[in-house]
Amino acid sequence: MVAPHSAPRVLTLDGLRGTAVLLVLAHHYIVLSPLLSAPFGTAPAYLRAALYLPTAAGVDLFFVLSGFLVGGILLDYRQSPQLLPTFYLRRFVRIVPLAWLCISVVFVVGLITGLPALEGPAGWWPYYTFTVNFSLAAHGNWWMSWLTPLWSVAIEEQFYLLLPLVVRIWPEGRLAWLGPALIAFAWLARAAVLLASPGAYFACHVLTPCRLDAFRCGFTAAWLVRSHLWPAWQRLGCWRWLLLAPPAAACAALCVRRNNSLALASWGYTAIAVFDGLLLLLLYEPAQSWMRKVFSSPVLRTYGKYSYFIYLFQVMLVGPVLGILFHGSWRAPAPTTVFETLIAFVLPLPLAWASWRWFEEPLLGLGRRRSYA
Repeated sequence: MVAPHSAPRVLTLDGLRGTAVLLVLAHHYIVLSPLLSAPFGTAPAYLRAALYLPTAAGVDLFFVLSGFLVGGILLDYRQSPQLLPTFYLRRFVRIVPLAWLCISVVFVVGLITGLPALEGPAGWWPYYTFTVNFSLAAHGNWWMSWLTPLWSVAIEEQFYLLLPLVVRIWPEGRLAWLGPALIAFAWLARAAVLLASPGAYFACHVLTPCRLDAFRCGFTAAWLVRSHLWPAWQRLGCWRWLLLAPPAAACAALCVRRNNSLALASWGYTAIAVFDGLLLLLLYEPAQSWMRKVFSSPVLRTYGKYSYFIYLFQVMLVGPVLGILFHGSWRAPAPTTVFETLIAFVLPLPLAWASWRWFEEPLLGLGRRRSYA
């Protein structure tokens, strides 16, 4: 049985969100930049290989956090007649307007400047309808676009659309099994994709049914903190940190594999999600520790607060600005010096602050006018 749960804002969750967006920035502007381009066998090449998966997994951490926070809301108010309209309204004002603004900015820039199609071969509507991940799966690879980050937003939107209905009809006494059911569904979905199209590892990466592992771990964590098992978990004390060892070892094994696509599709996504879910639980508790202090730091919480804007707009801001400032062309490559990389990390912050104050926060206020109760 899930008990009612009401807790103050947990600062470490903001810090985890900030960590997720910093990992994404590190992936784009350190790992994939010319900074670490070097022949195989050199130290920069080994560093790039070691950092590739941990930084790419910033998106997985976003998924786990979404499963935890959204799952908690759905568990707390699953019997409320206002659940579905309130949930969908609040998710709409949080996600859709800023995403549509991002897409429209790229569209207008393309019209004014006559630049080549920035939206990729799929056209504009998959972005506006949050279905671009299906277009990417059909294409079989990334395309160069300022709007590519919307692939993960599309996955989250599709998850938000379906999960409230599942939670609403799922039997109350079997909520503990919903998380395992989601991960089993993800395994089956990836198996089905690979059976239908052997080698379609990219499709496994961008299709929502194949990425439910992370949401499942977040949802299971939300269920655990509301269940009668939570005190027993807390009584384990520092021994709980040892639980991080197996998924951490599995993630390390992924990092040293030269071809880890099959490993990711079979057990890798689950290992990353379990690690993130356990870390979230360990940082969720009120007891003070040096880890909680790190993830509650003002820097991480600032990046967490503005993470959505940063994630959406970083590609269209960083690349052209650095190109114009340092390379004489908006089509310049990713940062080529440490100084450029530092600028890449701080460049989105002023606009993110303005967006939060005058666009995002007022919209969230509109959503809060409707209550779940």
